Amino acid sequence: MTDLPLFRNRSFIGLTAAQFLEAGNDNLFKMVVSLFAVELLKDTNGSSYLPLTGALFSIPYLLFSSYAGQLADAVTKRTVLMLCKLAEIVITMAGLVALAHANWIEGLLFILFLMATHSTFFSPAKYGSLPEIVPTRQLARANGILEASRYAAIILGTAAGGVLLQIWRDTPVRVGVACVVIAVAGFVCTLFIAPVAPARISRRPRSNPWKSLAEGVMRISGSHSLTIAVMSITFFDAIATLTLLDVLWIAKIDLGLGDAAAGTVGAFAAVGAGLGALLCGYLSGEKVELGMTPIAGLGIAASLLALGVTSDSYWALSGLLLVLGIFSGLFVVPFVAWLQRTAGLGEKGLVISTSNFIDMAGVLGASAVLWFLHDALGLVPRTILAVSGVAMIVYVLGLLVAWKRLQFCVALFVRSFQLQPKPH
Repeated sequence: MTDLPLFRNRSFIGLTAAQFLEAGNDNLFKMVVSLFAVELLKDTNGSSYLPLTGALFSIPYLLFSSYAGQLADAVTKRTVLMLCKLAEIVITMAGLVALAHANWIEGLLFILFLMATHSTFFSPAKYGSLPEIVPTRQLARANGILEASRYAAIILGTAAGGVLLQIWRDTPVRVGVACVVIAVAGFVCTLFIAPVAPARISRRPRSNPWKSLAEGVMRISGSHSLTIAVMSITFFDAIATLTLLDVLWIAKIDLGLGDAAAGTVGAFAAVGAGLGALLCGYLSGEKVELGMTPIAGLGIAASLLALGVTSDSYWALSGLLLVLGIFSGLFVVPFVAWLQRTAGLGEKGLVISTSNFIDMAGVLGASAVLWFLHDALGLVPRTILAVSGVAMIVYVLGLLVAWKRLQFCVALFVRSFQLQPKPH
């Protein structure tokens, strides 16, 4: 571990760049598949494809998180990151074939599943390596930068997916070429990450990694702090899944926007989330501040309720998504940093992969909820957004009850917004 400033830490820069390109590529391809799926809404049975894009992006985390966590704790995380980027190159090359037959929606969905599988193994190694390449006192700020770069990648990837598809609608294979180039660049970035010894090199891999998942669940459930962090991240990502799919629905179907405009709408939420993540890193300084999260959660709820009643134009929709994103960054980043700090040195891969499993179970549930609310109950997207806002209010109230220290949370929140310069 080096004690250099973050922007002089070559390993941190390499990790941040690698995850930026990984997240950008994922969201570029996901947007392209989602736009093809939305086009199928014109068919009688097409409505099931859009929720399926969210489901297929989460199922790999349920299937392979236990293996990913064990791998991240058994070998050097740099090795795992490099292998993941090599796998991404192969997967995106297969994506060229699927995009050459753009009407083959099943093939595109399968490639999306493979992209999510590669991300399943990338995530524990990425988050688990961060405490090993930066000092503890830099962890909150490093997480803020890492999350901000991830949201920036979501911005560019989401927007690029819509723009490139609109430009190359007749030759979508060119989008696949762009994905391959991004994957190769991501692999090069991992070469800058210094190797760190595996945290549990003496522990032999389990023949049944699902036992590791059970161990991870027991570890999380045995810690009040870890339980709250994992529950909050999971609930947030479930709400985010519902929101982004609904917003795409509104943009394409209700507002009649083109592929490029529909792609940039979601990017506003990512811009706000990146700003919120950076603001969170600044306010936290050298500590992990959870006191701001209840207020941020209520801000998310208010934004969702506003989206449900006023998102009747491109700029109204985009502006509210920007505000929603800012509150989202302030809400989720402290829980991510808290999860990393609370997990023991030899169990970060275990805890993070288990958290990913639980998180994606929530995302998969959100895709099922979207199908139920829209297809079974016939609710329109704006109503679903309002329902999500109410659900967020209920969760924040439940969070405060679970904390059993409302006064403490308020005190932390007030202290977080004392804007004196923080030491670096």
